[in-house]
Amino acid sequence: MAKATSRVDIIRRLWQDARLAWALLREPRVPTWTKLLLPALWLLYLIMPLDVIPDVIPVLGELDDLVVLMFIIRMFITMSPPQVVKEVEERLSGKGRNVVDGTYRVVDHD
Repeated sequence: MAKATSRVDIIRRLWQDARLAWALLREPRVPTWTKLLLPALWLLYLIMPLDVIPDVIPVLGELDDLVVLMFIIRMFITMSPPQVVKEVEERLSGKGRNVVDGTYRVVDHD
């Protein structure tokens, strides 16, 4: 049963990292060079003729591409400003502060 739990944890972590990376890509406080460099590395890896495991080998060929993508996503998160990552993680998890900003007026009904 421990193996199944670890697989679920891995999949959950992949999903969380993907959501975090997507949110960070849209975050203006993350430097543009970071947003451009890491997706460019992923595209370069995909079009590169050399591959860790050739794609003609079923499952394993695609699996190494997924591992590289996971590595690049983690690299992107690590290279993003830590405070921004923390804030976005809190916002995505729902643990961030909920703030309502607005104006009000008092109406006297006398």
